[in-house]
Amino acid sequence: MNQRFIESICFKSGNYQLLKYHQERINLTFLRFFPEHKPHHLHQVLPDLPMDGLYKVRVMYTGDSLDIEYAKYQKKQIKSVQLAEGLHIDYGYKFEDRSAINALVKESEGDEIIIVKNDFITDSSYANLVFWDGAKWWTPNTPLLKGVKRNYLLDKGIIRETTIQIKDLKNFKKLCFINAMIDLDEISLPITDRKPQPIASKSTDS
Repeated sequence: MNQRFIESICFKSGNYQLLKYHQERINLTFLRFFPEHKPHHLHQVLPDLPMDGLYKVRVMYTGDSLDIEYAKYQKKQIKSVQLAEGLHIDYGYKFEDRSAINALVKESEGDEIIIVKNDFITDSSYANLVFWDGAKWWTPNTPLLKGVKRNYLLDKGIIRETTIQIKDLKNFKKLCFINAMIDLDEISLPITDRKPQPIASKSTDS
């Protein structure tokens, strides 16, 4: 199999974050795609970095290869979102190949997209989604990828899963983006009465 997978790990103030959750995802990936190999162990392969601040460490791997790169992380500025139909997208594992998702982003006129499947809310192009109803945080139970920050917040009981369709957006006050690099409520948008407009998507798989 030529497909590579990635883990995007947060290195913050001299420490790697959420390694337990990243390792669990690597283990599941190996079980599914590389059962004849032993999983890479992050505690053994990650370098000791001397920097302070916020860095994104990318671990790119197959069953018998591994590459690591890192760069200072700059948060994305999001002021507008657009719905994108993504029935053709399958991203249950963290593949390095994101061409199908990137194609939707390229077609969008917003800063970011919300990928929808049969009216069910999934993820943005690069983050899981969390919605605030005025009392509690909710995340869709139909994500494209179960991200490490999402799993961590669910385990802590800070967020909860529920079914969220397009028609349910009016029940929430704001939308937040979370991933390994972004904490809850760090990047958020108010949800107004104006429903995001869908964009066309290509029907061919990538």
